[in-house]
Amino acid sequence: MAQYLRIACVLLFGLTFGGCPPAPEVVQPTPPENLGIVINKYTNGFWIRQAGTAEGDTVELLVTQKALDARGIMLKDFSPQSSDGVFDNGGGFVFNASYGLWSNLRGGTFLVLSWTTDAPRSYGDTLITAGLRNTDAFTPARSGTMNLYNIGNEDLLMLRRNNEQFSGTSGCIHAFAVGISRSKLDSLNLTNLVNTNASAQVNGASPYVVAKTSGRMVNDFGRRDDAETRAVLPLGWGRAHSVENQAVVEKLRQK
Repeated sequence: MAQYLRIACVLLFGLTFGGCPPAPEVVQPTPPENLGIVINKYTNGFWIRQAGTAEGDTVELLVTQKALDARGIMLKDFSPQSSDGVFDNGGGFVFNASYGLWSNLRGGTFLVLSWTTDAPRSYGDTLITAGLRNTDAFTPARSGTMNLYNIGNEDLLMLRRNNEQFSGTSGCIHAFAVGISRSKLDSLNLTNLVNTNASAQVNGASPYVVAKTSGRMVNDFGRRDDAETRAVLPLGWGRAHSVENQAVVEKLRQK
């Protein structure tokens, strides 16, 4: 019996200290507040635009760190889309490195970006509106007619570090998907993703897509299913769209 006990102890010691490699450490995704900026809501403007253009498409970003240098960040659109996924042949715009306004943005600031040539305009230090086609403030992510920026009914928008490259998802800061299958999103290996399975309807029934931030935390922007579509946007752009969203904004402005 003693011999069997000695053998068992040796085996147990070997398994514990030498026989099995330690389990790999789980790498946690970087929380959105450390990344600086997220997509808060956007609209597919088909119902108010000319067919085949992006007129009416609007995106609202939210700064999530105390002072953000947004220069070089790309807003990327993966459309055109298909029923079984997304294509990486859309378009986007990059915050110009030479535009000083982008160098120091306060936490809690809304950036409302529309399909216009309007120059950036500040409303205090809590709201900035700008046209993505303003060449002083933004640069197209792709040249000429290749820049197919146009928010669709099912779509994936992303904020990423430019790195002078349009294709792919490297350098992703935040992503927001609408009507894209979970299997397709999982295949892209995106962190800091918020999505809704519902589409932004082109007939105007539910053209708005918003981050719910149901936990009243900035980290909600990284929760997979914390978004929804809406038929109306009562408070408009550049404002929180719910009590929960307002709580997040207030926390950011207190930093």
